[in-house]
This record gives sequence, C-alpha cells and structure tokens, in this order.
Amino acid sequence: MKFTDKYLRSLKPNGERQEIREDSGLIIRVSKTGKKVFAYAYKRQGRMRRVTIGGFPAMPLVDARGEVARLQSDIIKGKDPAEEVTEKKQKIKRTPTVKEFGGEFIKRWAKPNKKSWQKDQANLENYVNPILGHKKISEIQRRDIIKVLDPIRERGAEVQANRIYALIRRMFNFAVERGVIETSPATHIKLTREKSRERVLRREEIPELFKALNAKNPWIGIRLVLEMILRTAQRPGEVRLMEKGEIDREKMIWTIPSEKTKNGIQQTVPLTQKMLSIIDVAESTSNSSYVFCSPRKTKVSTSSGIKTFEPIGLCSLSQAMRKALEESSIERVTPHDLRRSAATIISELGFNRLIVDKILAHKDPTVGGVYDRHGYDKEKRQALEAWESELEKALTGKRDKVINLNSARSSGN
Repeated sequence: MKFTDKYLRSLKPNGERQEIREDSGLIIRVSKTGKKVFAYAYKRQGRMRRVTIGGFPAMPLVDARGEVARLQSDIIKGKDPAEEVTEKKQKIKRTPTVKEFGGEFIKRWAKPNKKSWQKDQANLENYVNPILGHKKISEIQRRDIIKVLDPIRERGAEVQANRIYALIRRMFNFAVERGVIETSPATHIKLTREKSRERVLRREEIPELFKALNAKNPWIGIRLVLEMILRTAQRPGEVRLMEKGEIDREKMIWTIPSEKTKNGIQQTVPLTQKMLSIIDVAESTSNSSYVFCSPRKTKVSTSSGIKTFEPIGLCSLSQAMRKALEESSIERVTPHDLRRSAATIISELGFNRLIVDKILAHKDPTVGGVYDRHGYDKEKRQALEAWESELEKALTGKRDKVINLNSARSSGN
C-alpha cells in the first residue's frame, strides 16, 4: 500500500498498538492513546533494526518519505542508522547542562580574562540558571535565550539585558571553541537600545537615602561600602574589594593596585579621618584581608579552623539599595549613581574636569595625558576634603558627625 495524508489522519486507536507499513519501508505506529509516529525498518547483518523518524502530523508525510530515502542511502554506504541514533543519544547524555557548563566557563574563561568574573558568575546564577540551567547546552535554541532576556527588558533594565546577552553569547561561543556544541544559538538577537544613566542625587536626597537604608537595617558592611563609594567617588567593585594591606594610615592613602582597576593603572585615593573611621568600623567585623565582608559567604581554614569572611558581593549592594527605596519617594538609585553624584558635586564646587577625572581614575588618551605622570594626589585630596565638607552639610549640618557610624555602633550589627 501507499500512505496518503487522508489515510494517516483517519487512523484511530483500537485499544492495541498498531503498526502499518507501506511499500517504501515507511512505518506508521499508532499507540493505544492514538499517538502516531513514523519509523523505518531495515535489515542489518541478518537482524531487523528500526529507527524512529518523527511524529505525525508534526512531521508531514512528504518529509517522512524524504527521511526514509536518506536512511536508505546511508545504509547503502555502509552506515547503520540505529547505531548513529544510539551514539547521538549517548552524546546528548554526556553533554553538560547550561549550569554545569557555566561553571566551566567561569573557571576556564571568565576568571583568567575578566576582573569582573564574579559579576558574570552572579548573573549566571541569578538570571540564566533559573530558566536554562537544567537544560542540556546542546538543546538551547534562540527562543530559550529570549526567555531569559525578555523579563529583564520588561522591567526597563535595558543595559542589564544587553550585559546578560553579551555574557550568554560569550559562553556559547566558548562552548563552540571547546567542541561542546557545533554552532551557537546566541546569534541574530538585537541589542536593546540603551539609555545613558544620568541619575545624580540632589543634596537633600542624600540623607533620605541613608535614612531609608538604615530603616531596612542591612548588614553593616553593605552600609559602609555604600557610604565609602559616595565619599571616595570610586567604583563599587573597587571599594567592596578593598583590602587592609592597601591602606596606609600614616600617609592617609588608599592604593588600588593595577590588577583591580578598570583601566589597569594603579590608583591612589586620599583618605580623610572620617573615611579611616569607616574603615575601622568595617575592619572590626572582618576576619580576612578584605575590609568589607559578607556575613553569608564564609570559609573555614582547615589548618587553623578559623572562619574567614569573603568580600561583599556586587549584587548585594544593588539589592540593598533597591529594598531600601521600595517604600521611599526617592527615584531609583544604583551604587554607581553614588559615584556619579560625588563627581558632579565636586565639579559644582569649582574643581576642574582634570582633577575630577583623576579622582575617578579615568584614563586620559591624549598626548598630554600620556606624558603627564604627575599623580595629582594633593589636588585630589583638596577636592575630596571639600566634597566631604559639603556632604556633611547636606547630611546633618554638623561637621563632626559621620553618617551610619553612630547608628551602626548602636545597632550592634
């Protein structure tokens, strides 16, 4: 007989499994529940073998016949379709899941190549793994990646959506390089148009922000990191990874080594007595080389049995600020907005762009910037001291009071 589309659709379950074959060797199997599946039977070394081709009507009859023709051609060439299917299934079984390969990606690519690898790790754990982590990396399609990005875009986080996409694309490219998959599904996805962040805190918003933050009572280290970002105008990632050995109390200088800075150039940050007081309070909660430590991420030395705190995660800072402002009238603020606010007010105080750029550790690509090796430490100190004075006025009007420290000591957190 020869199948027709009408005939296949007319087949109904009869309580038993049915198997009907046409002259080409194509088989249609009808289960007890009525599910219809194409298969192909052939003889190999005196034994009957069969291969499942696809379900009907999802696979049209014409496509099923085309697949039969391809299989027959392979058999003539000496191939065994059933063995190939088995090998393919075994290969899929051996293929890592997205979560498993993500760990390999962080270890073998992100850590050796990116200073911000911990942010990549956090983004995989928070955004990618909950949706794709359980799937085999070879099964991921472009549509799956869109399912990760859409919720981020829908809440207006265009920049974050683009960064997550860039991370996914790099991870799948790495999977291709490692021979885990043949082609990457992370292609032909349009980037979201980014809006440049311009958020600058007004002076009257600063005390309200820290009041809201204290009301939520996050871990003291988080509060102190945010205050230090605002006071020093340094990058959140550099502040949270501050180490005790980088502080020179006699010279009142914080030296950020080149391997930690974004531009790869060592940065010196003049410190005030109030900044050193913040560091003192933070160090009293720390039992590691880091000044600001997380209470949740700890490890115990096997030799000494001493518990050592790990640095505060970058996401912890953003989450603390977001939670603090949930019931506040203040517009959304990010940790980086604190740095931008400090730089803006320092400019308003009359300090020129060169000094502000030196404080921010912006790389100067001009000829003058290349040849000018002056550190500008004196000028940076003058600017940061003027900014601190302005900050104290904005906070309480009292120059001898440090935000957060008194409440931090009294809360005992």
